[in-house]
Amino acid sequence: MGMAQASGRTLVVGGGLIGTETALLLRESGREVTVLSRTIGQRLGQEARAAGIATVEAEVGTGTALSTSVRGADAVLCLAGSSTPSVAAADPDGALLGSLSPVLAVLEAARDEGVSRVVIASSGGTVYGAGARTPTREDHPLRPTSLPGVNYQAVEAFADLYRREFGVEVTVLRYSNVYGPGAEPRRGQGVITAWLRALALGRPLVLIGPDSVRRDFVYVSDAAEAAVASLSAPADVYNVGGGESVALADLLAEIEQVTARPLEIARREGRGVDVPVTHLDVGRIAERAGWRPRIGLREGLRRAWEWEMRSGGDARGT
Repeated sequence: MGMAQASGRTLVVGGGLIGTETALLLRESGREVTVLSRTIGQRLGQEARAAGIATVEAEVGTGTALSTSVRGADAVLCLAGSSTPSVAAADPDGALLGSLSPVLAVLEAARDEGVSRVVIASSGGTVYGAGARTPTREDHPLRPTSLPGVNYQAVEAFADLYRREFGVEVTVLRYSNVYGPGAEPRRGQGVITAWLRALALGRPLVLIGPDSVRRDFVYVSDAAEAAVASLSAPADVYNVGGGESVALADLLAEIEQVTARPLEIARREGRGVDVPVTHLDVGRIAERAGWRPRIGLREGLRRAWEWEMRSGGDARGT
């Protein structure tokens, strides 16, 4: 697997699941790392201090925090911003701004400061749309069928503009469904996290749509390793997935096996925006960066469940 050179300074924008894991991995490789995030959560704050990672708590697109943090960095990884079907449906304008604003701010700051590499997170689960050929390659037409997919397509369009017109070396990572320790369940996002949390709290697992829906899951440490490996690969668009497509029925069976707890399923009607199958072809990043997913679904579920238990899932009540 490719690895960033152990020198220089890297700025990670976004202190969520992928951002935290990526920052820790970069620091482990010997790089100086700063994390800029709207909020610095407990896990990031504790582990960053222990690892010697600088943290800056600020809005990405306002004030001088971003320009100050970018100055002197040789790489910026923008892993902030998210767009989910439920959030986008409730607030389309806010979802669009939440997706675009951090990316545009980072691209402009990187252009001003002459940063040699920018990495931006996109969504391989939404930009290709329903009906995509699987495993889906990066050259497949983008035909998003949801607002989140359209938002990420716009993010990629701006990345391409800055690459072509302004000479910013931009890599786009199209992530599949990332899960693992440190994830927090959000309305409409992260089925594994939501199900493990519900199970820890003794609540039903909400299944939206048929259990024949198939998803491509990638464990968070693999997702972080892909981001780091991409720094040493040619700037391009890369899929980052788990290497297989798993039916939700099989996922439920794996969860029951790993947790040794009976499952109570609450079925809900499916949403028209949901893609029935996601399965990303990761051949390009394997060839150019030497990256492939290493953590299988059962092992990833085991680690995520152990973290859920250690972090007090039974006592949270949320």
